[in-house]
Amino acid sequence: MDPFALTLAGLLLALFAGIWLYKYFFGSGEFLYEVKADDLIMQEAMKKARATLPEFWELKQQGNPEMTDFSLKVRFQGEEDIKEHIWLGDVEKTKDGFSGYISNEPQFLGDLKVGECVSFLEEQITDWMYMKDDKVYGNYTLRAQMQNMSLSDKEMVECRAMFGDDS
Repeated sequence: MDPFALTLAGLLLALFAGIWLYKYFFGSGEFLYEVKADDLIMQEAMKKARATLPEFWELKQQGNPEMTDFSLKVRFQGEEDIKEHIWLGDVEKTKDGFSGYISNEPQFLGDLKVGECVSFLEEQITDWMYMKDDKVYGNYTLRAQMQNMSLSDKEMVECRAMFGDDS
């Protein structure tokens, strides 16, 4: 293949991967993943996230300036048994539970908006993440989703490279 065409194809792939990741992390709301009740991989991912939640809070409390964008994924209940998992930023412990600001556009919960501060309980937390050195730590649910995505080997390697740990 022509080196120029190969370079162009690589750049386009990187661009589309970047757009997808931006939409996923920062909330266009266009990327949705339906979690089925019998999805054992996703259940294990959420279980691991909840089990390691103390690590998240400990690292956040340290205030290391190299660690940024501490976020929690929180399950909200809508009408007709609809549950939506939404990323929240600027999360804090409160006397009655937790609070944070909605980071991605809710699709099924019309009363919630990006930027709105919401309160929630620990049992609603389904994942956590933070950034360090342009790498993602945590985000176990995305790792679970990647196992079901139809990505080429190269795309999978590129996606896994964004993680800063081997979890």
